[in-house]
Amino acid sequence: MYAKPRRVKRMSVALLVVGIAATASIAPAMALGAPSTATGTAAATRTTLKSSRPQAHYGDAGQLTATVRSTAAAGTPTGIVEFLVDGSSVGSVALDTTGHASLPLSEIYPSLAPGAHSVVAAYQGEGVFEGSVSVPLQQTLIGLTEEASTSITLNAKGSPVFTPSSFQLRYQEPFGCNVTIHNQTPQGYQLLYGTPGSWKALRGYGVPASGLAGVGVGLEGSTGYFTVKGAANFIRINCH
Repeated sequence: MYAKPRRVKRMSVALLVVGIAATASIAPAMALGAPSTATGTAAATRTTLKSSRPQAHYGDAGQLTATVRSTAAAGTPTGIVEFLVDGSSVGSVALDTTGHASLPLSEIYPSLAPGAHSVVAAYQGEGVFEGSVSVPLQQTLIGLTEEASTSITLNAKGSPVFTPSSFQLRYQEPFGCNVTIHNQTPQGYQLLYGTPGSWKALRGYGVPASGLAGVGVGLEGSTGYFTVKGAANFIRINCH
């Protein structure tokens, strides 16, 4: 077990909606502390970085852990470690008494698209200890590999039918469990939600004729039901 690190700050970063961010190197202008002792020398350090779950689905538990060691017999380094993903800061954590700083994977999920990302830990240096930067670590976030979708078609009686109608989806924070509806009929429909036999109008939201619409369940462990007036069946989304 390690001591819970003291969080110093967390810089907000923009949400990436599409694409995979390219791996970026740390800019040379990034300042790393290089303090001196009273005799004019400084203790060099080495920073290493590990992920408890190098390949993770959104919402999985896990953490990034930086370890900072002095390359000389100068004791345990103290100070701040900055975590950067694809060259952008995602948070700063203070080293604990054992020279470790950990950042939960949940801190980076909302900001990154599915795919491989380059992560580094940058120790800023403090007191007699010089700063140092870890070797880049690849962290892969696994998202939906294929869009979950259903189609509205007409049966022999002319009633709308959803095909397929049932989905078992994994929760993908911050995306939830979503299904795209492809309306393949010339009729537009207002969406209804609730439970079979007890439907309510999802006001202001429908599926246009020969168009697309999306519905979803935003909470893990919940189930959502959606249909349209006159449909012979409904959509069931089980979000787990």
